[in-house]
Amino acid sequence: MSTAAQRRANSAKDVADRAGLRLARPAAAPNPSPSPSGVAHQASSTPFGEVRRESQSSAEPWCGPFSVARQMIEQREDAKLKREARLRKKNDGEESNSDSEEEEYDIPTSLDALVQIQSAARKLQSNPSLNWTPQFNPETVGNSSEPTNQYLNRQRQSSSGALKVPTLSSICVDFLVSNFDCIESLGGVDSRARNQISSSLVNISKLDDSAVAILAGAQNPDDPNPSSIGVTSLEIPDASNVTPLNLKKIIGALFQPFSGVHAVVIGHAGLAFNKEAAEELEEKTQDPNSHVEVLSISGAFVLKDSEIAPVLTQNKDELRSVSLNSCPLISDCTQKALNACTSLSELSLSHCPFSLKQLQNIKFSTLCSLRSLDLSSTKCDDSVVSSLCNNPKLALSHLNLGTTKITDKSLEGLRSAFGGSLRSLSLDDCHKLTKIGLLVFFTPSADLGVTVSLRRMSLTNLGQVVDDELVKLIFETADVRSGGDGVVHADMKGSVLSDCSLESIAKHANKSLEYLDLSFCHSISDAGAGYLCSKAGRQFKTLKLWGLQQLSDDFFDGHGRDGTNFQVEGAWMDGKRKGGAIQAKKKQKTK
Repeated sequence: MSTAAQRRANSAKDVADRAGLRLARPAAAPNPSPSPSGVAHQASSTPFGEVRRESQSSAEPWCGPFSVARQMIEQREDAKLKREARLRKKNDGEESNSDSEEEEYDIPTSLDALVQIQSAARKLQSNPSLNWTPQFNPETVGNSSEPTNQYLNRQRQSSSGALKVPTLSSICVDFLVSNFDCIESLGGVDSRARNQISSSLVNISKLDDSAVAILAGAQNPDDPNPSSIGVTSLEIPDASNVTPLNLKKIIGALFQPFSGVHAVVIGHAGLAFNKEAAEELEEKTQDPNSHVEVLSISGAFVLKDSEIAPVLTQNKDELRSVSLNSCPLISDCTQKALNACTSLSELSLSHCPFSLKQLQNIKFSTLCSLRSLDLSSTKCDDSVVSSLCNNPKLALSHLNLGTTKITDKSLEGLRSAFGGSLRSLSLDDCHKLTKIGLLVFFTPSADLGVTVSLRRMSLTNLGQVVDDELVKLIFETADVRSGGDGVVHADMKGSVLSDCSLESIAKHANKSLEYLDLSFCHSISDAGAGYLCSKAGRQFKTLKLWGLQQLSDDFFDGHGRDGTNFQVEGAWMDGKRKGGAIQAKKKQKTK
């Protein structure tokens, strides 16, 4: 080979060697310690330079898209294993001292991990109920780690508040009820205690003629001064065991001039309050010094229209409250007599057979003192509500239009007429209402009139109409001062609300809510119900959860509320145990 050809070959080889060195993997440093002063490091032919680390024990992987992806996957797997190990230790109750090596794995190694962490943080901020954890009490949960019988478990939960000390008045009432057969007279016992005794007697089916006579202080109908015993009202919660003749005698004995008796309240009147009792009441109240201010008769299925109307007419100037619920024979005469009762402040005609024309003929313009109206389960429609709203002097605070045929048009009129005064509203089973109509009804806007701010509401069995958006709006507008002093009583069973609604309730009614019915709301969970119980104050006493099979012992055992001041009704007997109570027992044993 010629000299020129040899030189060209050597030159090509040198070029190839230099190219190979440029693309070669950088070699690890033979000595990790820093080089002595004055000695320069060997230059690298790679474009990135030689990588030197004091803690490096092996060669660094060669850079490239596949190598970098492989490194990230390995780092993720290592971090996942570290986290799983720490979670297992935490669940087993072991204390883990996290060193700097474990903490560095909490730092995200990729952009998607950062996005996941940020989205999780935003979700926790918008849904704080996700942070709720059960608070189990070892005394109520028990000492056995095995699942108990479901019936015994529910019985234990319902009796968890049975250890409260009874009041002296309740002890006295129970003693009188248990020995009521030996009582001849109650003496100076006031009407409030008599009503408690009568309610207890109803529970044991002992409220008969003799018991009613003793409670009414009319065991001696010939007593000329029955007012001396302190009876101011005739209240019979269940008159199904009372005979008409005995009721007539009791009314004749009580309603004497200057007796002070001014109220007649008879529930489940049935055959007891008939023509003779109504005529006796009318006759006794003809005296100017004897009148009726409260008349409440329910379930009097033999009471005719012509028999009750004279009683209303006789006491038209004194009557303040009239309730004729479930009286199927009242008609035109009663409707005309009600128009003359100009001093009425409460009127209840629930389940009355009034026709639409008769309801329209009620002159609400003459009932300027009316504050409470109940037309539930009647033939009321938009025309009746329109005549109700046309009275500018009327200021209703309680309105019950449940199970009627009203539409969104009625809501518009009610807000314009009673938006500033309405505090209690019931729209149960009003299936012609829409979500848009209810949203407009509760939306704060000067163009729509005064904002409706409720203290008590009932929106049951409205299905898709009552959802998270509507519930949030209702409770937010009711919380006028934005301090949690809003709705006191809420009934929303049969709705589609979820945990978001419970978070809104906990925010805007935590200082005022006393009663809440969430039965058959199948979208709520243990976390939502538990979060509400943890945020509500001690005034929150009753929570109804009938038909919620998805709730488990994690809530029923871990809601953290004192059973003496809080009651959960409706524990589902076939509820699924998710192991929360069992895990709590294991933690107690481990500790």
